[in-house]
Parts: sequence; C-alpha cells; structure tokens
Amino acid sequence: MNFYYLGHNEMSVDIMLEAISSAPVIAIDVETVSLKDRSPVGIGIATSQTDGFFFPATSSYIDPVLDLLSNPAVTKAYHNAVFDMDVIAKTWGVVTENNHDTMLLCAHCNYPQQLEMAAVLVDRYDITPASVLLKGSKTMLDLPIETVADHCMRDCQVTMGLHDYFREKTEFGYLPYAIERRLLPIIIKLQQVGLKIDHFVREEIQNDLEKDVGYYLQLCDGMGF
Repeated sequence: MNFYYLGHNEMSVDIMLEAISSAPVIAIDVETVSLKDRSPVGIGIATSQTDGFFFPATSSYIDPVLDLLSNPAVTKAYHNAVFDMDVIAKTWGVVTENNHDTMLLCAHCNYPQQLEMAAVLVDRYDITPASVLLKGSKTMLDLPIETVADHCMRDCQVTMGLHDYFREKTEFGYLPYAIERRLLPIIIKLQQVGLKIDHFVREEIQNDLEKDVGYYLQLCDGMGF
C-alpha cells in the first residue's frame, strides 16, 4: 500500500492529502531498518492525537509528505528529534524548521523519556517499545509492513498528545528548552557538513590549558592536597 491510516474516520487518498496539507501541527516518527542501519522504512505523520498516517519509503505520496516537512509554517513535533531529523536530512535532504521535541520536554520536567512510559501522561497504554516488537526478529524489515505501520502511527499519535500536553502546561516557554529547540536544525546541518577546525588555534588553546592544569596541580601539591 502507498499509505496506512490509524484512526476513527473514513479515509481515502483525497481525504489523506487534505488532512496532511492543512494540518498546522504534525507529529513525526521515522521508522528505520534498525538503530545501526538508519535506512528509512517509512515516515509516520499524526495530524491529531487520534489520526495517524504511515507512508512507506517507497510510497508515491512521499513528495507531498516532504512538502509538508519543508513548510516552516507547520509545527513539527518529534520524540527524539535529532534521530528522526538526521534520517530525514540524510535521506531526502530536508532539514525541518519550527520543531518541538517531546523527549527534551520530558527530560526538563523530570518525566520518563521513554515514549511508552511518557505515554501515560496522555492516558495511552498501547505503545510497544521497538525492542519488544523486534523480539525474535533482527530488523524492522523482518516484520510485516502492517505491524511497522501500526507501531509508527501509535508513536506519532502519542507524540502529538505529549506536544498538546506540554503546550497546555506552557512548558514551551521554558528558556533552556526554547533555546534547545531552536538549535535542532543547526545541529542537523552541522552533522551533514561537519566543522572546520583551525588546528593551530586548537593547539594554542590546548597548550594554554595544559599550562593552567600544571600550575594548579603544583599549587595543590604545595598545599598538601
């Protein structure tokens, strides 16, 4: 199939395209072959806490999905944004803007960061960790695509729920998080191109630090530390 749907509404291609193109906020989850092999199996999109879509990597609707991801006016919610954003950037060349990361928000609020545990905040108890899902299998490619799609869409729906939960608690304005979320696209872009280091300057800094360390070690020895 070109796409899968998890929700309570009647669904067709036209309804799906309208839903994803008009959504002001979406939750995103990328399913990869494994944590080591980050080749995408597909992308999950939730347009609400009860409406989730899954698009296999070979879907003919990937282009409309990428258009959605490229739109800076659309708010994107991830749970572990760096992982998903990195896969999207490396595979399709899209670095998403206007991002939220519910895993970071959980960390700032001292909530469990594992999605299946954080899901209780939004009264969802139907989330299966990938490690459990893959028990007896090697990678996501060993599972039926329907199983992968269902898993991904549920994760997206919960991520949307967490996004709404933290928005209502006004945690989006918490300064450390506000800074971190704006850094996400920068981190992804740096991962794509790397950093150019001036090794002469680095060596000077290292020498200065080594002198400082030597001075303080000598000082501590002299004081009997």
